[in-house]
This record gives sequence, structure tokens and C-alpha cells, in this order.
Amino acid sequence: MTLTGTMWINDTTYAIKKIEGDISEDANINFVKGLKFKQSYKLVNNEAWMLEQDDLFIDFVISDKQMGFYGQKHASYKNIVVNKEKESSFYEGIEKITLLDSADEKSDEFWNANRHDSLTENQKGIYHMIDTLSNLPIITSYVDVIQTLISGYKVIGKFEVGPYSTIYSNNAVEGSRFRLGLRTSNDFSTKIELSGFAAYGLRDKEFKYGGGVRFFITKKTRQMMRLVYKHDVEQIGLSTNSFNDASALSTIGVRNPINRLVFNTDYRISYEREWIKGLSTTLLLRNNTINPLGIITFQKENRVTGITTSIPSITTSEVTLFTRFARNEEFLAGEFDRISLGTKFPTFTVNYTYGMKGVLNSDYEYHKLILGYKHKLKLGFLGVLNYGGTIGKVFGSAPYPLLEVHQGNESWLGNTKAYNMMNILEFVSDEYVSGVLEQHLNGLIFNKIPLLKKLKWREVGSIKGIWGKIGPKSLAEMNLPPYTSTLQSKPYLEASAGIENIFKILRIDLMWRLNYLNNEFNGIKVNRLGIRSKLQFRF
Repeated sequence: MTLTGTMWINDTTYAIKKIEGDISEDANINFVKGLKFKQSYKLVNNEAWMLEQDDLFIDFVISDKQMGFYGQKHASYKNIVVNKEKESSFYEGIEKITLLDSADEKSDEFWNANRHDSLTENQKGIYHMIDTLSNLPIITSYVDVIQTLISGYKVIGKFEVGPYSTIYSNNAVEGSRFRLGLRTSNDFSTKIELSGFAAYGLRDKEFKYGGGVRFFITKKTRQMMRLVYKHDVEQIGLSTNSFNDASALSTIGVRNPINRLVFNTDYRISYEREWIKGLSTTLLLRNNTINPLGIITFQKENRVTGITTSIPSITTSEVTLFTRFARNEEFLAGEFDRISLGTKFPTFTVNYTYGMKGVLNSDYEYHKLILGYKHKLKLGFLGVLNYGGTIGKVFGSAPYPLLEVHQGNESWLGNTKAYNMMNILEFVSDEYVSGVLEQHLNGLIFNKIPLLKKLKWREVGSIKGIWGKIGPKSLAEMNLPPYTSTLQSKPYLEASAGIENIFKILRIDLMWRLNYLNNEFNGIKVNRLGIRSKLQFRF
């Protein structure tokens, strides 16, 4: 990726005084047809050259033959102060920029009086153009389609219907399953959201349902409360970021029957607060009752008599404190949800859970502690390395459904957080350590091959593994199913090599499982090789 342009150099200090440029035509950047920038600097107090004006123009297109849009930014700076000490409170916190609470509530008259430079006729016309486009049917249709694809919900006035991926699915217990979800839209309220769903299986002839509410205490420091009730079928060990097991996509092309299920009655109340930019905590209170379904059984063997008895259900009450820190992390935010735009610094997470025996009929007492770390490291022409790790331990004793059920994936859809060649409920641990390395080469090889360079495909590879064990106290609480084992003898490892940026949105990986190749049981297959695909949006 190269830049072409011109720089003006000061003849005394050799500092950059002005720079203009644009990207080369063959730069491997998605959705960007053209990019131009201009910056000018000025000497402050005869000591330092500081940025005075910053202009950026970008031509965005979905494809060369489709309509696109322009993005333009103009920023100016003045009243720059250097080498003058401020009071200590001025330097507190980690925010780079401090905005007044009323910054987005000023009138046009205020900006006309305080803007560093007056608007050009072209800039004035942009405001009128945006207002006009917002009312054009073709634009509103595009926005509606894109919003539905991204969020999964179709907005109908004050309500939203979805997600569309869960309308139909199929599993061994429910057979054909139909689900309808509903939630309030931003037209209803931007401070409180009500939601609910109902589902029905043609085989088990059971209704499932749930509902919830989330509302802001305040948006200035992002404080949100959530209350959720759910009475539904779930799959143990499903990754939190994968398609739900009640999704049509998760039931197509699975390598094993979807029969390791539970019926979960779940009550939750949580409080989320962002203290400063990048630092947030969530306090969660939860009570749930789990009943086995399909081939899952809850059984306990008496170590003295050798008699095995069935356990119809287990109940647990938990309090969880989750803390996450990602310095200078930026977000793209809507009214309720937001998407992380990342940070150049590492991300740390601490998750502590206490299981309270005897509270609301809870059967077990235990403590869980999970420490997480991940980072994105830029390696110049070698691309980007994503790496991370997790350490977890359960203190006390708990049955296997309440331990760490390592996240498997039996569908053809790739999942970066799961082990894609591991089966559902194949491995369980109460003490474990995991790690992952994922290298994005960003076209290092393909950009040197004429045809592949035109396609703008990019190379990617990864390796991940996990090592854990289960203590005798946890094993005494409940027998492991015959298709579930521990990782005590050796770590589980899998690797992949793939191509991303296919049609700018598709990634396909060839994955192979490196060990535990004989873990098959009663028709539950273990595949050494597999192909996984996923939608992925990256510049």
C-alpha cells in the first residue's frame, strides 16, 4: 500500500510544513476507491511544529459497478499551548479529548460565531444535500436493508421483528422449530427497550418463551440495567458469539446430530457501568434450573455403594463480576448497542463468579475465576498478529454443566472464539489455560501474483490450543457423559490456513485437528480436516 503526493519542508528546521497525497490505485483496501488527504503545520512559540489543519476525502464504493458515497472531514486547531504546566487534575484520566456535555447541543448561531473558518458554499450545500437524501425512497430502502442485515431485525414502526436467522431451525429434540422475536425500536424509546420471544417445536410440542427489558440509568457514563427471563432449549458449550443453536444457519451441514441439549429456566438481572473510556464492569445476578434433554444425562455414582442415581435437574444461583479494560478503545454506538472499533493496546478481562448454595434452591457452592488477555500487533509488511490467552479455575466442587465446557463448533460456519474442529461437550475442565495465534498476512504473497492481486485476496493462518483438568471433587458431583473427556493427558490443538477478503466479505479456512483423533462415541464423529467459512468485514 503506497502513497503518492508532495511534502513542503521548512528550510531551517527541516520539519514538515505541509503535506498532500493520495493512495495508489492498486492499494488493497476494501470499499475505498480513492483517498486524498492534506495537512498543514505551524510553528508554535518558535519551539514545535503543530498540526493546524487536517483535511481528508474518501470515495467509498461497495464494488466498482455499484453506487457509493463520499466521506469528507475538515478539522482545524488553534490556541495550542506547549511547555506551560497545568494543575495536576488536568492530566488525570486516560481520555485524549475532553468534550463539554453541551458540545452537541449548540445552535447554528453559536457555530457561525465560533467556527475557526467560515463554511464554503460547497460545505453549506452538504447540509442541504443530507437532509434531501434522507427523504429519498431509494436511500431509505438501502438503509432499511443494510440495517436488517446487520442487526437481524426488521423495523416496523415502534417495533422490530427478528432475528431473521432464528425463525426456523431443527434439532433432535424439538424437530422443526419455529421462533418469533419482538422488541421495541428507537421510535418507541431511546432509553428503554422491551423484548420477548416465543418458540414451538413440532416434535416435542412444547412452547418456549422469554422476555426482557434493558434501560439506561444514564448515558453520559453508560450505566445500564437489564432484566431477562428465559424458558428455552439450549445447547451446552455453545460460543457466545456464534449463531444460536436455535438458528437455521447452525443446523445446516452439521457433522453430528444436535442432541446434546438442556432445558434452561433462567432469571437474570445485571448492572453495567463504564467508568472511564475503555474500563467497564458488569455485575450479574443469576438463577437457573437446567434439565437434561436428548442424549445428555445427569447421573451421580455413590463411591461407597457403587450405585448410580439419576439427577432430574440442577439449580444454581450465581453472582458474577466482570471487568474489562481496553485503553483508548473507540466504539461505533447506536442508542443501545455499540461495536468496538478496537485499540492498539492490549485488552484485559477478569471474570469472577460465586455460586451460592441454598439461595433460591441452589444446589452448589463454588468460585470461578477467569483471566483473559488479547492484543493486535502490527508487524509492518508481515501484516497483523492477533494473539491472546485465558486462564481459568473453579474453586470448590460443581457438576460438569457448571464447569468450563470448552466451546466446540460442529457447523460449517467458522467461529473465531470457538474450537472449530472440537465437538460440542467433548471436553470439560475446572482448571485450564488456553492460547491462540492468528496471523493476517494482508496479501503478502497474493499481491505478487497478477491474477490474485486483482482479486485482492489475503492470506490468514492460525493455531489454537487448550490444556486443562478436572479435580476429584468435581468428578464426584456428577459423572461425565461417555462422549465427554478431560484434557489432562495432553493439550488439544487445531490449526488453520485460509483466504480472506473473498468478494470483500467472505473468509474460507481449511482446518485440521492435530490430536484426540479417536474421541468418537456412538455415532458422534471426529473429523481431522474441515472447511469453515464466515462473513467478515475488514478494510
